[in-house]
Amino acid sequence: MPTVRAIVENPALRLRVVAGADALDRPLVSAHVSELEDPVPWLHGGELLMTTGMRLRPAAARAYVRRLVQAGVSCLALGLGADLTHVTTPPELAEAAEEAGLPLLEVPQEVPFIAITEEVFAHLAAERYAEIQRAFDAQRSLTAAAVHPGGIAAVTTAFASATGMWAVVTDTAGHVLAAVPDGAASGWLDDVRPQLARLRSQGLRASASLSTVAGEQRIQPLGAQRLRGFLVYGQAAPLGQFERLVAAGAVSLLSIELERLHAVAQVERRRRTEALRRLVAVVQPAERAQSLLASVGITAAVLRAVAVDTTVDTAAGSADTTTTGSAADTAAGSAGTTVDTTVEDLAEAYPAALLEVAGDEVVLLVPDPPGDLADALERLLPGRAVGLGTPVHPGAAAHSLRQARQALRMSRERGGGVTDAAALASSRLLLEAASPAVLAAYAETVLGPVERADRPGRDLCASLRAFLEANGSLEAAAAALGVHRHTLRNRMRRVERLTGRRLDSSRDRMELWLAFEARDLAAALDTGA
Repeated sequence: MPTVRAIVENPALRLRVVAGADALDRPLVSAHVSELEDPVPWLHGGELLMTTGMRLRPAAARAYVRRLVQAGVSCLALGLGADLTHVTTPPELAEAAEEAGLPLLEVPQEVPFIAITEEVFAHLAAERYAEIQRAFDAQRSLTAAAVHPGGIAAVTTAFASATGMWAVVTDTAGHVLAAVPDGAASGWLDDVRPQLARLRSQGLRASASLSTVAGEQRIQPLGAQRLRGFLVYGQAAPLGQFERLVAAGAVSLLSIELERLHAVAQVERRRRTEALRRLVAVVQPAERAQSLLASVGITAAVLRAVAVDTTVDTAAGSADTTTTGSAADTAAGSAGTTVDTTVEDLAEAYPAALLEVAGDEVVLLVPDPPGDLADALERLLPGRAVGLGTPVHPGAAAHSLRQARQALRMSRERGGGVTDAAALASSRLLLEAASPAVLAAYAETVLGPVERADRPGRDLCASLRAFLEANGSLEAAAAALGVHRHTLRNRMRRVERLTGRRLDSSRDRMELWLAFEARDLAAALDTGA
């Protein structure tokens, strides 16, 4: 930025400093002419203010200078000459300017104010051109980094080097893809993480500027058709035009690179999704299952299926969004964001997993799953409904996925959290190994007579289930049903006659309980739950 000194040192202007010589390095942002006694309403600060002083009374000089200083004027230039108001500088004005530290210049009559104005703006134009040229050079370095091996990390490094700022690139979930310097991710980024979570729902319109004790920080979205990540950058001083120009170029190049990586990942994901579908379609021979995994670069002795609920609370989504449009549009956008975020979180946490979006679920097969998979999923997806199948050899992936989906159904009923099939009753796992037809047949054999004899008012099936869930206690079951224990005893005697089973036998009670479980599981498998 040009200074008062740069203008004074132009011999063609013949300017003479009469006060404020110690402040000649003040920057200039414009030049302005005013003959008003109070020009402050027309000033923005940083001006070289020119006047002939035609309305300036010597007695008011001190107040005049004080107003200019408060307005941020960088310099005052007084035109002198025989044909003008003043031939010499009024001593009152010179004294006031010297006391206030305001540079005061004398302008000879032969030098028009327009010449000074042109000089100031010539310096400003030259500086702007130099800034643009500098930004252009920085853009070339960014482009060179983008076309050479290195990708996101190379572009981020070039951006930080060109601007002297810190910079972090994240995916939409806030996972760091590149950071310069290395400590930026654990330092400055921590200040803006809450903003990232808020901006994620706004897509490519997401941007923010923050002023903190660490300086000025900006968040800009990355991506072409949809949000792929964020560029977070900043410095201790306020950002200037140069930093903004270079940042715009970095955003474009990083967006292109993220879209390229996304396209490559999509191709690979489709191959892996097809492998998952074939693995879980039917129980596979061991060799065929291993061959399917090898085709997508996986060698695993054990797989474990995971099913994750992707449904969202549309009311909550409507409350949080800042977009306009119908409630249906808002709900759809919230659901899409939830699915995308879930897929990205799972893909980041388990890069070797086979993954697919299936309706309102994300299902994946985790190779050689860690022992703490349930705990890890609870931390990764807090509060979300998640079902976890048992570890199986690759050929039995279909069984593990069936268990995971059943566990997911139970997790939804419980209001969320990870439900691990391995922690469920062993009888339930045995039932899950049977086909829906077998389960339905078993339930019909045991419960069919009761169901056919049941009618409103008797509630035989409901009474039997309550009795079994109360562990054979008439009093507890009667209280749960809201009937007298004698009424319940009569119903249970009828159940015994219809089924041929004794309810004081733990073995017979187990068969009846398994029949109810088989009926529920068969219904769930038929509906795909």
